[in-house]
Amino acid sequence: MLEIAPWAGDPFKEDRPEGNTRKQVFGGRGIAAYVILEEQRLVYVVRIIWLS
Repeated sequence: MLEIAPWAGDPFKEDRPEGNTRKQVFGGRGIAAYVILEEQRLVYVVRIIWLS
């Protein structure tokens, strides 16, 4: 998902919907926070959070 369509994730900060820091819920119990570097065509995963 992140490799194909990184901008499909929700904005990490709701007050900055155009920002390049995003979050994606996965597996029903996890959240990935990541940064998109468009010019370099890179996505860096910053944090993975598992919800109990």
